[in-house]
Amino acid sequence: MSDAGRKWIFPTLIAVFVLGVGSIALWRRQQGEETVKPSRPSPPVPPPSKETRLGISSPPAEPPRTSEDLLIQRWIDAVRVKDRDGVVRSEMAFRQREKEFRDRLVRLARENSEPRVRAFTIAVLMRFQAPPAESFFVSCLEDDHEYSRENALTALEKLGTSASLEPLERVAQSDPVERLRGMAAKAAQAARAR
Repeated sequence: MSDAGRKWIFPTLIAVFVLGVGSIALWRRQQGEETVKPSRPSPPVPPPSKETRLGISSPPAEPPRTSEDLLIQRWIDAVRVKDRDGVVRSEMAFRQREKEFRDRLVRLARENSEPRVRAFTIAVLMRFQAPPAESFFVSCLEDDHEYSRENALTALEKLGTSASLEPLERVAQSDPVERLRGMAAKAAQAARAR
């Protein structure tokens, strides 16, 4: 082979190699395979814990959420973002399964930090076929948020007995919201009539 022939062998081999690799990559792409590897390597997987190696299972870090927990969370989210359809759907689900949700909703109405959530929850509870005890609604009269108190007064107007008269009369005389004072007087009158 002449010197001129040798001079072209190396560039020709490189060109053939590049064309071959390119055509394989093109074929893989057409087949749906990914040809580009991630730029960062995956983090190493830690070795299994001693308990796992020994067959001892450890409890999960967070308990699995139940469907009831998820529905309560959807309720809270719907109330927060003023999603009317979400509120209505959640309320319908609560009312279909009152026994399962009554205690959770009572806790939510007492303990949730958001006044809007507390007020809406009290409203749902008063519409249950078997609402919580009268004492629950009486305790809601102490809520800082006027709409929670308003919903409690509405419930007590429908459900209140002589047991709620003293708190109703106190609200009728001292609530800072005039409208609620009138509602409390009306609820006390209804409770006396029972």
